[in-house]
Amino acid sequence: GLEPLISDSRSGLILDDLREPQEAQETMEQVLVVNPNNSDALNYVAYGLAERGVELDRALKLSTHALQVRPRDGYYLDTLGWIYYRLGRYADAVQVLADAVQIIDHDPILLEHYGDALVKKGDTAAAIEAYRELLDRGTFSDSEERKTVKKRVEKKLEALTR
Repeated sequence: GLEPLISDSRSGLILDDLREPQEAQETMEQVLVVNPNNSDALNYVAYGLAERGVELDRALKLSTHALQVRPRDGYYLDTLGWIYYRLGRYADAVQVLADAVQIIDHDPILLEHYGDALVKKGDTAAAIEAYRELLDRGTFSDSEERKTVKKRVEKKLEALTR
């Protein structure tokens, strides 16, 4: 049966690496049925909901639960910050994402989230700094991701520095 697969959140992360996000999301939902305290699954599902901009109240609960299990995880903090961003709570987003970038300072997506939240909060100078940091020092897992994020952030930077 699926029991060994479902009880282990790594299978969802593997599916995600294989670019099967819908299947990965479903697998992580199943992990939560078996183990509602699996912090990786909690965070994964919460982030997926935030990315799609759906069920944000549920995403907030899942993210908060994941952070109770692992309070200083930079990626979990990124998820919470991104949920706040999606909810329009930009000051909260900036505060949480600032913590996340202190813990993990070279993640391009995290730096982009932080920059985006700073823009919405009205702190253009800090946003420019975050975007420049991303372009100068961001470490990317693959070149395709790098090209996509780099282009997107270059456009954002250009819009802010005109």
